[in-house]
Amino acid sequence: MMTIFFIMTLVAVMMSMSWMALGHDDHADELGAASGIATLDGSILVVEDPANAVATVTASKIVKRDGSADIPVNATVAGNNAIGFTQAQTLINTALVAGQNWKEQLLIAEQLLDGAAGGVLGAELFQIATNPTATDTFIIKNAGLTETYTFIAGASSGFDVQIQGTAALTLTELISRINSQSAQWFAHETSDLGDHFASGEATQGVVYQRTATEEVNRIYGVQTVTTGIKVVEFGTGTQDYRLNSSTELDIPSTDPAVAHFGVSRIFTGLDEEFHDERESNGIYRWDATSQLWQQKDTGAVQGGDSIAVTGATISVNAAVATAEQQYGGLVINRTTDGTGTASADAGFLAMATDNAVLAINTSNQIAPKAGAKLDRMQPPISFTGAEVTYADLDGGGATEAGDWGMTYKTDGSLAYSYIRWQKSANTLAGDFLAVQMSTAS
Repeated sequence: MMTIFFIMTLVAVMMSMSWMALGHDDHADELGAASGIATLDGSILVVEDPANAVATVTASKIVKRDGSADIPVNATVAGNNAIGFTQAQTLINTALVAGQNWKEQLLIAEQLLDGAAGGVLGAELFQIATNPTATDTFIIKNAGLTETYTFIAGASSGFDVQIQGTAALTLTELISRINSQSAQWFAHETSDLGDHFASGEATQGVVYQRTATEEVNRIYGVQTVTTGIKVVEFGTGTQDYRLNSSTELDIPSTDPAVAHFGVSRIFTGLDEEFHDERESNGIYRWDATSQLWQQKDTGAVQGGDSIAVTGATISVNAAVATAEQQYGGLVINRTTDGTGTASADAGFLAMATDNAVLAINTSNQIAPKAGAKLDRMQPPISFTGAEVTYADLDGGGATEAGDWGMTYKTDGSLAYSYIRWQKSANTLAGDFLAVQMSTAS
């Protein structure tokens, strides 16, 4: 038995040695022609940089990992930038949430534009940490337009921006200038996006497109204090507006010549998609039938524009009439502040009447209802004779059946007062009944 075991072991060893002896030469007819000599990395023991490998997706070629260790895939996002596996996976996971067509997160709801020319508007974020110096600039640019806003000591005019007492007030003034002067951009002030900055100021500004285009938009400018204005660009990578998609920079002193605004999408690219926006956590869906962005979640109520939010309490400013015939009440459309005649579209909170004694007249005012007792009351009427006459009453405005009021006469030491009413619209005897209410001497 031992002899048989020894023989079997010897055969196995001999077969193993035969296989080890085989080399490339033994299988030369089975090998393909090499376009170069592959090298081995001694630490990881793999073939590196094969000659047939490529950096971008190409038919029938091996694709190499990029500098971020991602494997490029045949997919693009806005701006035609190739994305890697990790980015592609993020987009896919986002789109699969709840079976909805979820798209990029946005900064503010104003980036969603309604109508046949609507879409998603690209944006860039900035803040002013140090007040600018006179002649410093803030420039917004794309391929077709360059707008230069220059900070000055004097009053704001055109593209000149007056430097205010604080950096925050100067930011407000710059936003005002952009909104009044820019041909292609709007600006929005917020206090809810400071987490995009390493050292967030109390307020931030968002510059965004007026119309949905795929322009290469960016912000730059010359600042005496180079760290005085910070920008957050979203043109790199996935181009959405999440925190991990943003890059904070000192405002570039020269034109970066690449997109710093994040993703935008024109009308024809919209696809019943959902977006959430970071400022107030609202959720919006594109309604292709109505060509409107429909809000699907109320989000948080934001203070401002006469609205104050404290905990669960919402309060609004009240316009108080300070003179006769002025409007008061709660103003919901700030076309008047209550110190003058309300504009035609001034939106005051609706007030109910009993529609019997009081009603809303054709001038949208509360007044005695036509035909009611209050509507029949006339101003006091004076008379000159010894007694009141029918002519005195008619002359005093008592012309409709049911009109009533007071007559009075002061003559030396006597004062007469009468209550009267009119039974019909003519002046024949018996039409008025006058009763003396008091006589004083």
